[in-house]
Amino acid sequence: MEDLEDLRQVDGVKYVKRKSGGILRIDLFSREIPGREAEDIQCDLRKTSQRLFSRLDNAVKSGEINGWSWVEKPQKQYRDRSPNGFQVSDRQGAGHKPSHYTVNLEGV
Repeated sequence: MEDLEDLRQVDGVKYVKRKSGGILRIDLFSREIPGREAEDIQCDLRKTSQRLFSRLDNAVKSGEINGWSWVEKPQKQYRDRSPNGFQVSDRQGAGHKPSHYTVNLEGV
């Protein structure tokens, strides 16, 4: 798939790894947040998602793959409690989980 090379050129994409069964794992530039399971992603997820969507749709239109679907996307995580232990009344971001996209390719 030629667009696999194009996926690596999207801003914020660290690397693309092909797994078995037509699964792609697209890792983003991120860093761990100490004391949390979530990670801080270093790019604009909306733009990155739109660019990945566009590149994958172009691969479908050109006939390289028959179709694709998101398996897993980064989701915003929020704090349940403030650092001092009191209940938080407003939603404060605590990072994203997971820090990668997983895509299922059909007809590879």
